[in-house]
Amino acid sequence: MDELVQTGDWRSMSDEDKQDAVSGLMKAARKEAKEYLFGAPAKQPKRLRRSLPALPEGFKVDEMPPLPAGFTMD
Repeated sequence: MDELVQTGDWRSMSDEDKQDAVSGLMKAARKEAKEYLFGAPAKQPKRLRRSLPALPEGFKVDEMPPLPAGFTMD
């Protein structure tokens, strides 16, 4: 974002163009973050968004406290 607002073009842009530029930047940043965190394209079915990653090697479920009421772990 800093790079965007420090360009000479930024000062000459209309408010609407600035809003479009920031919106596009934020959309790209969210997509990149989702791909980094979840290792898949940003658009996933709701079912997959709620699924948990596999447990790390050596992790034992019986060492965890019980889940709150209404929560499940696949």
